[in-house]
Amino acid sequence: GVTLSSAFTVQKALELYEANHLSRLARRTQEEARRPLKNILLTPWADRPLAEIARADIREALAAIVDAGKPIAANRALANIKAFFGWCVSEDRLDVNPCVGIRPPGGEERSRDRILSHEELRFLWPVFEEADYPFGFLAQFLLITAQRREEAASMRWSEVSDLDGKNPVWTIPAVRTKG
Repeated sequence: GVTLSSAFTVQKALELYEANHLSRLARRTQEEARRPLKNILLTPWADRPLAEIARADIREALAAIVDAGKPIAANRALANIKAFFGWCVSEDRLDVNPCVGIRPPGGEERSRDRILSHEELRFLWPVFEEADYPFGFLAQFLLITAQRREEAASMRWSEVSDLDGKNPVWTIPAVRTKG
């Protein structure tokens, strides 16, 4: 096996992770992963040997995020840190992922079922009409279709059937929908 070197620091591991793993992911995914990795791992522990980071260290850092009133951010941070340490294990840079056994510190997340009321819709429609093109139009489109911004932005005319008829239907390809 590979000898785990005390010279293999958190900073070195993060540089390799970014170059060999994060750089292959979508830009937004990269950005979401970099923030907790930098704030939780790199800033306080850059020169610390990677193998010395313990479960208690990670729990303490995540608890500080929860204490700051950001429980969901703490859950996202755990997911990104767990992925980083998992990559380190898969690359033989670490024997054990110190995140194993840590439950999401922000508790269980629940999906939101928020629906705008008729009064809210009546208020928003004219506000969106006043907005500059294409933003107002896009906001109205999102409002009436109840779709995510990125799904609407990626819409293609070829996805709309019966365009010239009275009942056009937009069918979003499964590969582009969340869930």
